[in-house]
Amino acid sequence: MSGRCHVALVLFVLILVVPSTCQIEAADPTSDRLVIGHELTLSPGSTALLSRRLETGDFLRVVIEQRRVDIKVRLRAPNGTVLAVSDRPIDDDGPELVATVASKPGTYSIELESLETSGAPGRARVGELDHRQATRADRRYVDRVRALQHANDLRRRDELEAAVVAYAEIATWAAAVGEATLEAEARLMHAYVTGFFLDRIDEALDATRKALRVAPSASVWRKVALEYSGYLEITRGAPSAAVEPLRAAITLAERLDHQRSRANAHLHLGKAYRQQGEIQAALEHYLAARRLFRVAIDRAHVSHDIGVLYRSNLGRTDLAIDAFRRALKLYREIGDDAWLAYTLNQLGAAERTEGHADRARDAYLEALTVRRKLGQRCAEANTLARLALVDPGDAWRHAEQARLILAEETCRHRAAILRRLGDFERGVGKLQQATEDYRVAARLYRAAGDRAGEGIVLLGLAHVCRRLGTCDEEPLALVERVSSIFEETREALLDEAHRLDYGSHSHELFELLIDLQWTRGARNAAFASAERARARALRDRLARLRQADDPVGPAISLREVRNRLDDDTVFLAYRLGDERSYVWAATRDTTASFELAARRHIEHEASQVRGRLAAPTREAQAWRHDDFAALARTVIPTGLAPFLTKTRLLIVADGALELVPFAVLPGLDGEPLIADHEIVHVPSASAWAELSDRPPHPPAQGLLAVIADPVYSDGDQRLGGSSPHDDTGERLRGTSDLRRLPGAAEEARTLLELAPEGTDVVVLTGFDATKRAVLDGRLTGHRYLHFATHGVVDRRQPARSFLAFSRLDATGQTLDGDLFAHELYDAHLPAELVVLAGCNTGVGRVIPGEGLVSGLARGVLHAGARKVLASLWPISDRTTPELMRHVYSELFAGAEAATALRLAQLQLYADGRHPYEWAGFIVLGD
Repeated sequence: MSGRCHVALVLFVLILVVPSTCQIEAADPTSDRLVIGHELTLSPGSTALLSRRLETGDFLRVVIEQRRVDIKVRLRAPNGTVLAVSDRPIDDDGPELVATVASKPGTYSIELESLETSGAPGRARVGELDHRQATRADRRYVDRVRALQHANDLRRRDELEAAVVAYAEIATWAAAVGEATLEAEARLMHAYVTGFFLDRIDEALDATRKALRVAPSASVWRKVALEYSGYLEITRGAPSAAVEPLRAAITLAERLDHQRSRANAHLHLGKAYRQQGEIQAALEHYLAARRLFRVAIDRAHVSHDIGVLYRSNLGRTDLAIDAFRRALKLYREIGDDAWLAYTLNQLGAAERTEGHADRARDAYLEALTVRRKLGQRCAEANTLARLALVDPGDAWRHAEQARLILAEETCRHRAAILRRLGDFERGVGKLQQATEDYRVAARLYRAAGDRAGEGIVLLGLAHVCRRLGTCDEEPLALVERVSSIFEETREALLDEAHRLDYGSHSHELFELLIDLQWTRGARNAAFASAERARARALRDRLARLRQADDPVGPAISLREVRNRLDDDTVFLAYRLGDERSYVWAATRDTTASFELAARRHIEHEASQVRGRLAAPTREAQAWRHDDFAALARTVIPTGLAPFLTKTRLLIVADGALELVPFAVLPGLDGEPLIADHEIVHVPSASAWAELSDRPPHPPAQGLLAVIADPVYSDGDQRLGGSSPHDDTGERLRGTSDLRRLPGAAEEARTLLELAPEGTDVVVLTGFDATKRAVLDGRLTGHRYLHFATHGVVDRRQPARSFLAFSRLDATGQTLDGDLFAHELYDAHLPAELVVLAGCNTGVGRVIPGEGLVSGLARGVLHAGARKVLASLWPISDRTTPELMRHVYSELFAGAEAATALRLAQLQLYADGRHPYEWAGFIVLGD
């Protein structure tokens, strides 16, 4: 195709069978006989000819397969008249079809024109060829192809209902005569018009399902139907139902070697996961799509989408900036000014979030130049309103120019422009003007049915009303109203601007809501709001795993937490805020809450503690250092004393506190908390409740499964290589940069020796310690799973974190040995406890609204484990086997995971070990 639109699916059929008197215009075309299997190489812009002699009344049907080149196929009569044209919008993968019945004898030509303008040559192949004396059925077939063209003409003329009727008639005829391929094609066009143009999603899904039933199993139309089925499920708000067909589409596209279709399916699968809140899995599929897309405009669009996801869902404006810049480079290369300006606006917003006002201003000024060149007045006003927020020298001039355009033009995004002007006025203290702009914007959003936009504007209005104290609306009531709107629109935001803003505004909303509730004495309500804001994606995923009717559901209340606690447990939930932080405490009998220092203060103290733990000294009593005492005084106020009489602490940490092991902090009596308490960490109270409510696992048939000491390199002794490591700690030579962990083999032997005699224990080491062993169900049915491998953590993208298993087999052949966090989401590990005895396996990235997203630990919880034992820093290969020996001795004696860890840590603490050696592991789960 000569033009490439960024539409949700690239699957729609265009078959032109149009008489023409145009003569062939190819320059020096190559000519060859038309025979099945013949293959040609087509460079960008080139033309090739194939030919075949037909007698009067001959039927000719030709299918040309495209490979990495988008072509237009013309069938010409002996005099050069164009009899049929095929340019299906399936781009550079899949078939083009032409068919005719010869009206006179002579040589008929098939002209293949490459529509590519740059890039490497591609291949075109004669995939199917039917040539025979035409039967009545053949003539009807050609008539149906012409009818399909007529239906396409109706669609292009926006006679959509007539087109739908025509497609249905073609499908009915094709079904009656057994033309499965033509039937599938017609039904998919029916689905396209009803789903994409008429918004009749159920009807479109029905047509797509009918196409799936008849499309040949390995055909392009089955692939297209699977892809469209996934797209429609996303459109109707059922992203979980989209996952299976999109995965099948990827598999079939791989089988057919259709690279762009694979990319499209990955793109849609990323959108499905994003709507489900599984942001890291979404990112994986977006990145896969970007790797596969061959055309610059596709790569630019997906880079833009990745930037949106980084900024709005992951809070990674630094990575968003990189993605937007990548997109901008491509847009400049292809000269797409409209998208260039759009992405420049998003880059400016990201730079502003990062605090780079000058860079934001430069991006907006460039966008402004492009908007003016294109004559896009309303888009110009939008960019001017953005400029007012970052260009203090000319802010008022930008704002007034934006207002002038609004007075002269009828702008579709008027509400968004007024919202930004309100934000500007709020920032400079013009609160009355801000109030007016916010109110008008809210009315416009409400009239348009745009609940997300209305919510964002009302949040700004709530800030103004809080400062003015003279608004008709009570700020808390406004914020609670915004909260309800955000809940309604969380998975169905109306446009990309709102998707971009949702993450930051959602965080801002809960920050303000919690603070308002707290300062008005509604502290239990503030706890519920903090819960609503925390670990939403994890909680939703866990609810889906137990097939809950309402995956989101209401946040758990402090009263409900109390009802779930036993007599020996105290629950502590922390929330860090810009002005103040909070801790809520609950036992079975009572609750309390305390105000703490601001986030900045706590983060500083937490970083000091982390620094001392990461640089161990010989000082066994390091936890007595002033840094530890200072953080303890800040987060464990004296008012908690009555609660700390309980032996078990269930802790919901927040922000930087999630990277600090509470076990090492001195309690109110001056001793480390581990001396008197066993400690369990949970992502949120609601996630803890979901974990607790999981149906019990079937009784475990086995006690323990261990995977340890994989083979990483061809330098490994077990492959006849040299010593696996030396005292200098240099990396192994060969295929891997991971060193063998000799302590891991020792761990495996120790655990095998500790297991009670007669129990079922599986130990997989060396070449048997494979990723496949984890995923194929070999470990299912064991109470405890132990992974003594390298854990490689990607703090920028937690889903790219992985557990490293054997990368070579016994013959030296390479294996896929890296089990990524996103793959754990779909694994089946229904164990009582999974031990990740590698470095940093509990570490990830702190994401606003989600907390510490540890790809590995959360992935294991997703996979069915009730508890995870994970590490917060690079653990010692020398002392970890010793700690694990103590842990499993207690587990095999009947202790719970938290109790076993505590007793093991106390043993090393009593032996005078530095906290680095014993405090790095924590228990997460129920």
